[in-house]
Amino acid sequence: MLELIGRDAMHRIATRFEQAREEPARHTKKARKEVEKSCDEDQNCHCVSSTGGRYEIVEGNNGENTCLVEDYISDYYTTEKWRDTYRRDLKPVNGSKFWIDCGGRRIVGPSYKRPLGKPKGKARIKRVHDSPSKKKVGRKRRVPHCGIFSEKGHNSRRCPTESLDIRKKRRQLSK
Repeated sequence: MLELIGRDAMHRIATRFEQAREEPARHTKKARKEVEKSCDEDQNCHCVSSTGGRYEIVEGNNGENTCLVEDYISDYYTTEKWRDTYRRDLKPVNGSKFWIDCGGRRIVGPSYKRPLGKPKGKARIKRVHDSPSKKKVGRKRRVPHCGIFSEKGHNSRRCPTESLDIRKKRRQLSK
């Protein structure tokens, strides 16, 4: 499990380093989106872009200040910092076949102990006519059904539609 986690982390770091290496802008894509979002959400101020990465901030109807928006983004969101984060990679580790035996005790997992009692299974899938509120139906409210003809009101032992000959044959077969 630890080898799989390490392998996944190594792959993720390599992928993110490639993304950071290919990013041409000064700030990360996420930082630029946040700046655009905050400029779009502000109702009293809006940005009017100019050349050279400069913007004029218009508050209400008056164009009072000009500033470079990128000056207000922290250095932690620059592409260079992003590249530095993923520049130091995880080194690949050989599999357990290539490990050197140091002569110490082997670490093994705990033994499996089967819990006592009947194992809990999945709940029965209820049929269309099953009541969701009633969990068990008592004997007094249960309606017997015939196992031969599926009629209500009696069981297969006391079936009135079954002939005596068939009943005798069935009882002999069951013995």
